[in-house]
Amino acid sequence: MLNYKISNIFYIYGGPNMKITLVRSMARSAVFELVNSGCYRAPAPYTVSLDGATVCEGDTNVFSLYSLEPGRSYTLAVTLDGVTDTLDFTTAEESFFVDASRYGLVADGVTDNTAKLQAALSTCPAGGTVYVPAGTYRTQSLFLQSSTVWGKQLYPEDARGQFEGIRILFFVLIPMVVAPLIANPIIKKSGEFVDENGLTAYLPTYTLLLVGAALVLLTVIPLIPAKKYHDRRISEKKAEGGK
Repeated sequence: MLNYKISNIFYIYGGPNMKITLVRSMARSAVFELVNSGCYRAPAPYTVSLDGATVCEGDTNVFSLYSLEPGRSYTLAVTLDGVTDTLDFTTAEESFFVDASRYGLVADGVTDNTAKLQAALSTCPAGGTVYVPAGTYRTQSLFLQSSTVWGKQLYPEDARGQFEGIRILFFVLIPMVVAPLIANPIIKKSGEFVDENGLTAYLPTYTLLLVGAALVLLTVIPLIPAKKYHDRRISEKKAEGGK
């Protein structure tokens, strides 16, 4: 599930040294944390029940529940060392559901699924869910709607195609095509040469990270004129409304 919505944190005290927190509630899953004297693992194994039915057992302080229904209230119960605590929570609403497998994904760990996954993500509006079936998918960098939707809202209605073309140039061509092409020369020029056990290689240094950060900043360039024209259009509409 690729649907993220940060929820408020609720605290339920169960015993002198334990409390349960709802870390994040999404449309079809939720993440919880059991806070106690341990750092990673709970003092003892515990049992998790949902609406009275046992769903899993665990011993780590952070656990997740999946296959939930959107916009539904649940009662969570955790039993640890004979003590049971309950927590009521509600999953987020879901505006849209996209099954990414319909875009022809190949879960062989070899086929590049970047374009297909990106198409699924771009189709899903805010508040929606992109479902990716279990499997091993090879992919490169993906862009979530949180940034692309905001950018598209800045485009003038009569020239959205032109601005979208410019965005694709900066957001896709530079990170996915230009960046890999210049990575090897940078590593060979500034990287550390390693010769160990008969193997030779160049290890990248912080220089590669600095160049990568500079390339990422280039993706902001098309948003500058878009924001400028957007503010101008808003001002003109306000001026027309005041007449």
